[in-house]
Amino acid sequence: MKTKILISLFLLSACVSFAQWQAVPGTAYPALEAILNAKPAFVAGASLPATCTQFKDGYLVTGTGKWYVCIATNTWAEVLQAGQTYANPSFISSLDWSKLLSVPSFYNRIQAGGSNIAQRATLNLIQGTNVTLTCVDNSGAGRTDCTINASGGGGGGGGTGDKAAYSTVAFSSTPAFTCASATAGTVQGFSILLTGDVSSSTLASCTASGPRLAFKICQDGTGGRAFAWPSGFTAMPAISPFPGACTNVEALWDGTSATLLGGSVDLGPGYTPCMARPSGNPASGSMYDYCNSTTGLPEYKNASGTYAQPVVGIANPSDNKSVGWIGVDGVQHRISARRVCDIPVGDTSAASALTNAQLGPQTRVCLIPQGATIIELQVNADAGTPNVIVGLNHAGVVSNIVSSALATAASGGIACSNAAGTTSINGTTTCSATLQNTTVAAGDFFGLVSGTAGGTAKWFVVHVVYDLQ
Repeated sequence: MKTKILISLFLLSACVSFAQWQAVPGTAYPALEAILNAKPAFVAGASLPATCTQFKDGYLVTGTGKWYVCIATNTWAEVLQAGQTYANPSFISSLDWSKLLSVPSFYNRIQAGGSNIAQRATLNLIQGTNVTLTCVDNSGAGRTDCTINASGGGGGGGGTGDKAAYSTVAFSSTPAFTCASATAGTVQGFSILLTGDVSSSTLASCTASGPRLAFKICQDGTGGRAFAWPSGFTAMPAISPFPGACTNVEALWDGTSATLLGGSVDLGPGYTPCMARPSGNPASGSMYDYCNSTTGLPEYKNASGTYAQPVVGIANPSDNKSVGWIGVDGVQHRISARRVCDIPVGDTSAASALTNAQLGPQTRVCLIPQGATIIELQVNADAGTPNVIVGLNHAGVVSNIVSSALATAASGGIACSNAAGTTSINGTTTCSATLQNTTVAAGDFFGLVSGTAGGTAKWFVVHVVYDLQ
């Protein structure tokens, strides 16, 4: 016996016709009359008979309530009913879905970016690059569950590599920096706090070409700790020695050597190791920028091979207003903002000694062109110990720059006064601390207020040292 499954409105109509059969009037086609006037035989029973007559027999299986019609000799076809259930019907996969004029109501609609896409009987999930796709049959929930996992490198639009890793390396004099993955494109970060010197270090499990390595190497509160890079890191910058400073370095590892990508210093001043002047010239439209290891100062070299230096402040406790540069000969040059006003009185060839009147008042002797600060007052003579009071004339008002007259040392030797009573700018003489009213405005004058000549000296000189602002 043959049994087939058939969906047909014609067959449904045929079943109804069992109860509404009528004879068809005679026609000119006897064969068609025979078929149409063949009254169907409708039978009910526990199971389908083995035989049947085509287009005539119908059968109801009483145990299941399912209907069948004979579509060919000894071949039954089941009539699908809305009230019946069908477990894993094999006929579903054999239906011709292209005959359907629209999406079946039992389809889940699929959209891409909010727009409907063409529906098909099968949805195929394709495993792409750096993606792991796993699907399992969830029979208990009546569905298939699929899981999509990115295997790395997906963050910025299709890169490669495993997910980034960050490791804090415990201090040792010979630390090992171990990569979590050797896959190309993977980012691996390391940090280490230096509490002593690192004499050597190694890189482990970073054998493949392409990982990006980031180092954060920090000094402790003492600072000055040395750090030796792993083998292959030949072009890496020196580590900042500043206490608490962290040097950040990123490099690309090719399995043998590292290429520097960038670096910075956190929590400390910038740190630039000096180098010898580069040989050769940069390309046209560019320049070399480096610290000259001979001078310890910044320097530039342009495409024509000309060296130049920026004007830089020179830290010098005794000359803290200088600016300077290094010439192409490597010699340091300075332009100082320090100035001096010299007020000479008398003449060593004079027939008589100085008088008190010659030491003041003598007003508006030295004009100061811009704001300044008085640093030191010096006096000296050819004999004796003459003294003087120097005044600062501001818009006609004179203020003494020493609290008492400043006398020379014995036999006219150098004497000085500054605000703190410290050593003179000459590095030898100890000054008195009588200097006052040291702020000078543009257009002010220095002059002599008064003094005592002493009857011996014929030549007396006053020096007012000041720094322009």
